[in-house]
Amino acid sequence: MPDSQAPGYGRLEARREAAAHRDGIAHEQPQEPSRKRSVRQNHKTPEDIAQESQARKKKTSKYLSDLKDARATVSDAAKGLFAKYGSGRRTEGFYEREILQTARLGKTKRKLNSWNAYIRARLKVLNDALPFGAKKHTSTSPVADDIREEWNAMTPREKAEAVEGPSVDLQEHKETKATTRHNSNIAVFHDSQTTLSGVHEDLRRLRARTGMEVALVAVRSEQDHLQEPSTFTTSGKMDEYLNLSYNTGIDEIAMRYESYVLSGVHGILRRREDVLQDRQSKITRIIFQKFREITGYKAKKLFYAGFGQRITCKWGVVIVNWPLKQFLAPSKIRTMAELDTLEEAWNNGTCRFRKLTPAKFETWK
Repeated sequence: MPDSQAPGYGRLEARREAAAHRDGIAHEQPQEPSRKRSVRQNHKTPEDIAQESQARKKKTSKYLSDLKDARATVSDAAKGLFAKYGSGRRTEGFYEREILQTARLGKTKRKLNSWNAYIRARLKVLNDALPFGAKKHTSTSPVADDIREEWNAMTPREKAEAVEGPSVDLQEHKETKATTRHNSNIAVFHDSQTTLSGVHEDLRRLRARTGMEVALVAVRSEQDHLQEPSTFTTSGKMDEYLNLSYNTGIDEIAMRYESYVLSGVHGILRRREDVLQDRQSKITRIIFQKFREITGYKAKKLFYAGFGQRITCKWGVVIVNWPLKQFLAPSKIRTMAELDTLEEAWNNGTCRFRKLTPAKFETWK
């Protein structure tokens, strides 16, 4: 600090010194800069941007080309397997899925774990003692804690003796699992179930947020797939609409769509014929059961052709309020509407058998 009594020390210097103390900048170390300049960036020129875009397009084009070649390789391999082993319902698509859904195996094998062998053996003993249908114990069940305490209380020698046999069983189990043929159809089934479950949940949330109504139908595309037709609606409005407009439900549409996907138009016709025959058989059983009841379960067969001569003359039984224009066996009726009418009439008692009294039977003769 300058000495105020030093020669040449004037009033101006004194004012500067006082101002420095007042502003708080009189200190021994230099003040850190309060502002930092950002590093200057070199902006890309239009030429640079164009070059990078061209490079990305070239890379993408090469990737798609290589991907196409890889798919062609898989397709060729599937065709080769189909030509060599194809039989029955197995298509080229089946062998392609077999290739793509190969189980992922580790590159290195882990050393056999004594604890895994021990708990596996103990759980097997406990599960074998459970009654039929009871839930099995697993390594995450509370009983596993008790098994862990048993294991920790053993000496190394006791542990080695306890796992001598179970270790061999576990090793055989691992080898069998590693070499077992992977079932791609089961993998497809679980993949479908998991994915559809997630989609259904997302659609429920969508309706909760927006009120949107959604209907979803999913069917298999291969005969050997295990997935049954899946239907989903966010409310009952879709079924109401289909029943009012087309006299059918979404489940029936799903089955028809599956028939078309698997077999084309022939599949739809075949499916319709199957449904028609099932309905005919059902109504035939209903009518015959009522006929057996009114004859005291003595009648063995019901004839529709020549009903008067073959049934009424023998059993004294007539049919009241037949709902259709023609009296035919259900197996001869070819429209679902007439079958619906006939079934409803027999179920609600409008159409029924009636046994004639002796006097009316004589009059009828």
